[in-house]
Amino acid sequence: MALQAGLTDFAEKYGPIPGRNFSGLTPASPAFPQPKTKELRLRSLARDAYQRQTLAGFTARDLVNLDVITSRKLKEANLQNGILPIMARDRWETRPPSPSWKRNYLYPMKDGTGFWTVDNPEVWAVLEPCLKLASRHLMAMNCLPWFDALINGDRRPIPQYRAQLGESVEGLFSYHVPPVNTPEATRVIRDEIFESLRVKWDLRWYFLSPYEMPDGSAQDIRHRAVGVTCTNIEEVVGGYGRSDWVIGIFIEYERLESLMRDDLSSSDRLLVEWELSDTIVHEIMHAIQKSLFTNPFNVREPYFEQNAISEVGFDFQFYVFGGKAMQIFHRMGYVTPGYFYSTSYPTIRGINWCSVGTIPLTNPGPIDREVKFPIPVTFYQDLQQEEFWAVGVRMFGFPLLHYRSVREGSRMNYQYHYNFISKKYEYSIISRDVRISGIQPLHAPSDTFRSKVQVLETMINMTPYQRAARNFGQDIVKSSREEEAFWINHAAQDAAVRRLFTEAARPGSTEEERAELVVNMTRSIQVAAYHHQFMVISTVSTEQGGGALDTERRDRLLAWNKGSRQFIFELISCCDPNADDDNIRKLEDVLVGLELCRMKLYSPLHGPHDSSDYDEFGEIIFAKQTPLLCRPICNKILGDDSSSMFARCCAGIMVCALDANVEEGWQDRRNQLDKYITMLNRFKSPNLQDWIPPLTEWEVYAIEGRNKLNQKYQSAAGQPFPPANAS
Repeated sequence: MALQAGLTDFAEKYGPIPGRNFSGLTPASPAFPQPKTKELRLRSLARDAYQRQTLAGFTARDLVNLDVITSRKLKEANLQNGILPIMARDRWETRPPSPSWKRNYLYPMKDGTGFWTVDNPEVWAVLEPCLKLASRHLMAMNCLPWFDALINGDRRPIPQYRAQLGESVEGLFSYHVPPVNTPEATRVIRDEIFESLRVKWDLRWYFLSPYEMPDGSAQDIRHRAVGVTCTNIEEVVGGYGRSDWVIGIFIEYERLESLMRDDLSSSDRLLVEWELSDTIVHEIMHAIQKSLFTNPFNVREPYFEQNAISEVGFDFQFYVFGGKAMQIFHRMGYVTPGYFYSTSYPTIRGINWCSVGTIPLTNPGPIDREVKFPIPVTFYQDLQQEEFWAVGVRMFGFPLLHYRSVREGSRMNYQYHYNFISKKYEYSIISRDVRISGIQPLHAPSDTFRSKVQVLETMINMTPYQRAARNFGQDIVKSSREEEAFWINHAAQDAAVRRLFTEAARPGSTEEERAELVVNMTRSIQVAAYHHQFMVISTVSTEQGGGALDTERRDRLLAWNKGSRQFIFELISCCDPNADDDNIRKLEDVLVGLELCRMKLYSPLHGPHDSSDYDEFGEIIFAKQTPLLCRPICNKILGDDSSSMFARCCAGIMVCALDANVEEGWQDRRNQLDKYITMLNRFKSPNLQDWIPPLTEWEVYAIEGRNKLNQKYQSAAGQPFPPANAS
């Protein structure tokens, strides 16, 4: 698909701000410790404000650190199931839906390669994985009590007290979970209903335009439908020569079109495939409900238990996933960067979702708040893994779907009243997008899943299947814990940096004030570096569980690490060697810790190769192999406060080698080489195997240089070299 020229990468994918060439959604680079001009600070504040307003109180950087937006490669889908017969390829549009519905033409594809029909290979290629995922959901629905209620639960008349004065509840019903849920019996009923949809109702699938509805009316672009389920009622009652009923499901093609883009990351693709499969299953729930009506002319859906609105599609979303899915942000014709789950359902804002012919109820009425939590990309990845369904859902049930929830959300509060004249609810927003932290959004199902894992952990004699389930559950728990730890440490690190900036802005006119400032800034950078270390540990652990490097997250951590080194060297240069020796020692220890973190994030064998660390490592090798350029390269490294500790050691060793024949300062160079050798040994760790060879190589080079100094000193002075640091 051809992309619009002149746009930034994010604007190409997520859409530009009207009249601009950028999206406004690019994540900010770590602010610390790069100094910013007043203009840059104002621009940064404006971007943060725009993003918080657009992304429900979050910045794009927040969503990146919560693993909601990522460009890293996720596991490829490996589902083994086929497509259910009610969604088979031969049931999808190959000709216009007329005469059952008004449209008597096909929709052309934007790039001119044909029409939106399943006999178009391009269309089927993007639709097929969505249908496989939707089929997998439906195959497991018999385990869900809500689904049992939909197809097999009691239907009870809505009592009059649940309606507003003047409203009638005649013909309105609620459906309820049976006292006993038997998945096997539910499966039998489910399969009978699917067969009825296929044979009796001749269920057919069609594509839906973003601009028109199946009945020919225009779509409201602001609140457009992405899926519509309807019967051929006009054909039946209009006498067009057909008296049997048909159910048609119309799926909007814009998101399928986005799957044909060539700039999607693996997480983008998995997200859109889930988005479409979710819509497909949502619409099948409506089709199931229609097939259960004894009177096809009845279009009023039942209410689930005490819900204030009737909408079985959203009931499905809420009781399967724990919330109603809501796009974080979407511009027409572009991809959405992610999704929220609204764990408040049904809210006053959603009263227009009521099915045709029904009314919002009261006692209880709509909820006066909306609490949303962003969905991490691992959720979309999990759903397309065979093990997730064959082992995870089979053993732990649908509560497993809730365990990936993050503990960061936003809340919107409403106030509302019922207008008895217009017979409509009216509401206003009291507070918008207030961030909430530390709350487990779906604690009950999450606790259920965790307790089942713990039971398996205590079992001694397990079947191979139970052992696989235990290992799978442990992996989910561990990866979720690591992601949570990453966010907690990220927030704590940012808080420490904010304190540091506050301290740096304080005037320090007296010596006492200067000393206090150095102490406070040292403490703040120690805390920030401590949390940085745990962010690195969480990242590596999560990668090991996922089987792939998170290069995007590593790049951000490396950028923060580099900036921190620069800041610390600048802080050391401001210290008084006589009065601040303790702080200098602490700051040097922080530098060592940061270097160990850097070595965990960057491998000299595996890269990443498009980074400043890669360039620095190559520069060291080039300097060693090019004597004429060695000194200026080494001086550049030693003069750059952002250089890594490893690079500084290597550059220092090479300078000592270049000055091997200079008599003046022999002892100082000997002391420096001892220091470099000690430092290189501090970096040798069993967890840093890729670094052992270069560390050893440069240690040997330093020892050889020290031996040469010994020989020169002994031959010149006729006595052994004095001990290191001798006066």
